[in-house]
Amino acid sequence: MGTKSLLGEGWDAPCVNSLILASFVGSYVLGNQMRGRAIRTFEKNPDKVSNIWHLVCLPGEEERKEKQLTGVPGSELSEDFHTLERRMDGILGLSYDGSTIENGTERLTIIKPPYTRKHITEINGEMAARSADRKKVARQWTEAVSIYEKMDTADQCAAGKEALKPGMAFINALAVQLLLIAMKVLNILSNLSPGSFSGRILLFWILTAAAALGTVFFGGRILRFLTPQRYFGAIGKRMLIILRNAGEITSECVVKTEEGDGYLFAAWLKGGTDREKTVFADALSQMLSPVDNQRYLLCQGRGKFPRHFYCVPQLFSGSKEKAEAFRKGMEPCIGKYRLVYTRNPEGRKILLKGRARAFANRNDRRLCRRKKVKGALE
Repeated sequence: MGTKSLLGEGWDAPCVNSLILASFVGSYVLGNQMRGRAIRTFEKNPDKVSNIWHLVCLPGEEERKEKQLTGVPGSELSEDFHTLERRMDGILGLSYDGSTIENGTERLTIIKPPYTRKHITEINGEMAARSADRKKVARQWTEAVSIYEKMDTADQCAAGKEALKPGMAFINALAVQLLLIAMKVLNILSNLSPGSFSGRILLFWILTAAAALGTVFFGGRILRFLTPQRYFGAIGKRMLIILRNAGEITSECVVKTEEGDGYLFAAWLKGGTDREKTVFADALSQMLSPVDNQRYLLCQGRGKFPRHFYCVPQLFSGSKEKAEAFRKGMEPCIGKYRLVYTRNPEGRKILLKGRARAFANRNDRRLCRRKKVKGALE
């Protein structure tokens, strides 16, 4: 038995293959130092497999109901459980089905509500059964690592459909496209009418060329907005261009997207350094995050009643010039938005409106960060 200071540094016993953490530590560095006591190799036992237990206390049913009535979020009903979630964000591990290597509590698929006394007993029983089969754990790790060629850790920003609504940009592009189609139909009908003359031919080809160019431009926009995953990919590509122009990303890398579980869409940077991946994921998640107390906002709609908001990432919030450069960089993808500085009386009013709207839609605007190991072909 020891304190977090003893486990964190200055103590070494490679033979340890079980570690029980009854600690409130949630930080990435200290948490991994403590885990390091059990995950070190042991030359006398090359097939060593370690179990690391994270103890969590959950409130009783009555206490949980009281907290829910006061509006406490589900993850914070128990301070221990909230600490576990933060700790797991910094740990890459094998999912319980052995198919992926990722961070977060989602990979621990048997830990799920309802957290009744009966269900918690079932969870603990299954945990104990899994921990006893160390050979299976070793086999799953071997199989998971073997399927990944040139492993790469993806720092993903995952967003729900509500956070990826294109709004008026899609409606405007669709309206212009319909107008172009109507113009083309009228142009054809006018040339089919009797009494046509040679002057109409020139007008016909001019209008045809205009309709074709407009279709290429606005049709591309419609395809970009057609699904949340396409739209997310378009936003990610613009973000990569902006970060390159700002000198934050210099490596050769591309933006990848995927749909997960039918309601979450993930985007990440493939290639580049760990720092560049983190910078990209931070900027993307901050842009799509709900309005809280950001220094600059992008607002759609004039006057006191903006229709839609995007947040300017912290990296571009240091000055108005940087924030304006971010707005211009995003304009080809998201459409016309105006920059609002929230540290004056007028901007504060808009900030409060955005915060109220974000609170009202807090269950719909899902956004999360996760790390996941990918292979060369993914």
